Amino acid sequence: MPSFVASFLKYILRRLPPPQEQVLRELTSNDRKGPSFSVSIATSPLEEGRRHFEQGNWMEALAMFHLATQKNSQDHWAWHGKGDAFQLLGDYENAQAAYEKAIELSSSTALHYGALSNALKEQRLLDEADAVWKKALEMDPSLTWMRSKSS
Repeated sequence: MPSFVASFLKYILRRLPPPQEQVLRELTSNDRKGPSFSVSIATSPLEEGRRHFEQGNWMEALAMFHLATQKNSQDHWAWHGKGDAFQLLGDYENAQAAYEKAIELSSSTALHYGALSNALKEQRLLDEADAVWKKALEMDPSLTWMRSKSS
């Protein structure tokens, strides 16, 4: 797995809220007084996509992110997730389109620009990739982890 992907996963996972299921498990654990019971809650397609993404199941993640964009076409994170899945599957043109949609929906999210830059770079659209990368760094200088030192 490329180092920028591993770094990206760590960055995203640090910013995600903890799953509600974990809170419910803690509330219903056996060390509490009272009856013990199991609770299973349905997760959203976006959460399922993230779960598959964490596990390296790119096709399953893509399917869930696609479903998430169908359920809510205005969810920029679902579009970003779709772009990530496409990128990791080597489909850089579709990754580019998904990131562009994420930017259209949330032009103030620097991470979308960084990801788009990487998709453009993989397509050898280097001038365009550099311009988008520069914009990403202007918005959030901490995104340097998204590219290797040689980029």
